[in-house]
Amino acid sequence: MDSSHGMRGSELRNEETHVPVTDALDLRMFVGTWNVGGKSPNDSLNLRDWLKSPSQPHIYVIGLQEIVPLNTGNVIGPEDIGPISKWVGLISEALNNNHNKRATHNERDYWVVVERKQMVGIFLCVWIHIDLYTYVSNINVSCVGRGIMGYLGNKLRIEQRAGRVFKGWNEGRIYFAPTYKYLANSDNYVAQTSKSKEKKRTPAWCDRILWKGEGLKQMWYVRGESKFSDHRPVYSLFSLQLDLRSKYLTPTPFSSTFASKVQVEEQILVLEGYKVS
Repeated sequence: MDSSHGMRGSELRNEETHVPVTDALDLRMFVGTWNVGGKSPNDSLNLRDWLKSPSQPHIYVIGLQEIVPLNTGNVIGPEDIGPISKWVGLISEALNNNHNKRATHNERDYWVVVERKQMVGIFLCVWIHIDLYTYVSNINVSCVGRGIMGYLGNKLRIEQRAGRVFKGWNEGRIYFAPTYKYLANSDNYVAQTSKSKEKKRTPAWCDRILWKGEGLKQMWYVRGESKFSDHRPVYSLFSLQLDLRSKYLTPTPFSSTFASKVQVEEQILVLEGYKVS
């Protein structure tokens, strides 16, 4: 996809993440989705190529699918939080190591996770630049179950055809190759080889990003090339304008103590997960 599609040149050249205090915030938001095929990541998995952007985002929204194998034990039994902790640690390392190469020892050039949620094999987490953390409060997350027992079965397609869901949602033009299904650790699709014992699957665009909202504009929509899964990751960059005159956006003062507190809380979040993994 042409990376300049729907984007002004001045926006691409602006690499700063510091947010000026005005009546409105002009932000950039990275949205990524990846089906990781039920595999738990190892410490050497590098997410930097997936999470890089030509224009530095202020917000990262990252969704993962099949973070655990979708067997009966994982679907019906208690959730396994071990893989989540590993993913959170890898995402934090990729975001902060990527950007801090340009801003060493700058406590205000840092991304923190503000919310995360798991629902069996689905995991969603939201990260923001530390300059925006003071605007975040009263976060509330809820899940909507679908299928048998609210877990099994996918009704999102049936409902869409009936016009009851995703009305008014948008998707950018797809210029990238199908993202599924690949042979393990390969650039070849399963359908390209006769040696594979796996079920033949026509290559498909199974990994997509839909969007909806005022002040939101898609800047680009592409795929990544990691061979970790039989899916390729997909990501998109959006411009986002927020009105600071809203009564819901009330900043609190920033301090070095505040920044340290955020970083410590994030590290505890990761370390607690590793204890149970």
